[in-house]
Amino acid sequence: MAGSKVKQDMPPPGGYAAFDYKRNLPKRGLSGYSMFGIGIGIMVFGYWRLFSWNRERRRLQIEELEARIALLPLLQAEQDRRTLRMLRENLEEEAIVMKDVPGWKVGESVFHTDRWTTPLTEELFHLRPREELLHKRFGFLCQSMDPLQFAYRPGIRVEDAVIFLLDRALSHLDQTGSSVRILFRLLQRFQHHSTAAAEGQVGWTSCMDAGLPL
Repeated sequence: MAGSKVKQDMPPPGGYAAFDYKRNLPKRGLSGYSMFGIGIGIMVFGYWRLFSWNRERRRLQIEELEARIALLPLLQAEQDRRTLRMLRENLEEEAIVMKDVPGWKVGESVFHTDRWTTPLTEELFHLRPREELLHKRFGFLCQSMDPLQFAYRPGIRVEDAVIFLLDRALSHLDQTGSSVRILFRLLQRFQHHSTAAAEGQVGWTSCMDAGLPL
């Protein structure tokens, strides 16, 4: 036993490494000041875009209003022409109905004045279908719609009003199959149904038939 040697554990050559007792956290990225500055920059850019769009929107609204004002005389003229045409048709019907009444004066005004009096809605539409009277009263969009209603309906675009005026301006071409109105109808259908035309759902022959509502 005395001759046995005890092997003692010793440190490695050069000694043990130092203990790492410091904080070992990953980098958190941008500092608080940086994030605060970026937030302010984003808010400034957002407000700048908001103010720019508000100015652009006001400019577009002014342009839309000016276009409607420019169309008002045409719409008013079309309404006057339509009113006079309806009055003429009513007078012709009145002459036929009251031809056997002695002393009856066709078209005599019920007002004691020589000035022009705008006819009432019931006076214009009393010989027309009830549907047209309801459309006139409540402003539904149809072929018998009052031209001036385009100027006061916010959902109607200026382009729609121009198309309506072009259609009404060509209304004197009442012959079925008129080439001018056929071309206009084709242009109108191509504008509103370009997708359907590309798929072959709207063909040229469907617009050229005799039943085209001219």
